[in-house]
Amino acid sequence: MVLGSVVSAFGVAGCKRPAPSLVAHGDTFGEMRTIKGDVGITAKGQTKRAPYPRERVAEGDQVSLGQGALAWIRRDSGAVWLVAGPAELTLSTDAVNLASGRVFVDGEDGPPIRIDSARGAIELSDARASVDVNDGALDTYVLRGSARSLAGASKVDRAIAGERLTLKADGSVVRTPSVAWDDWTGGCLLYTSPSPRDRTRS
Repeated sequence: MVLGSVVSAFGVAGCKRPAPSLVAHGDTFGEMRTIKGDVGITAKGQTKRAPYPRERVAEGDQVSLGQGALAWIRRDSGAVWLVAGPAELTLSTDAVNLASGRVFVDGEDGPPIRIDSARGAIELSDARASVDVNDGALDTYVLRGSARSLAGASKVDRAIAGERLTLKADGSVVRTPSVAWDDWTGGCLLYTSPSPRDRTRS
């Protein structure tokens, strides 16, 4: 699928991003919903459990997804995430630590988004991007906006729309043009408030 087709797939009528919440909810900073599959959440000092239908997330919450599972997360600041299992991630107010798994992030018109991993950290700016963390690398494909690696003051690499930014196991950072991307999200899935009942029908 070429980049133009990918972008148009996310802009079809009816696929609107949810409006960001303007109300704080105690110490929480976002909402998570299970779309399908085995999803668990572990809050600080607690045991792992199934999330509530509209789970409020807080500092240090650990989220795990089994094979084939999908979860939707929206921060109150506006960023929307689609997470595909198997995946392990830890949420905080200023970053997400993605230990493994694949996510699609829509952070357009919002503050920069930091994603930490064992391979290094990236920052997404005004971006829509797919991020995949595996044993060998952190791989980011940018559909809109930009992504940059945060590897200390001496090295910052940046990718823009239609480019892939890869942080490899040896510490190197590679930027490559890539006009094709496999839309694993199902197109509109990220931009509508998910109903698990409706989504399991598809």
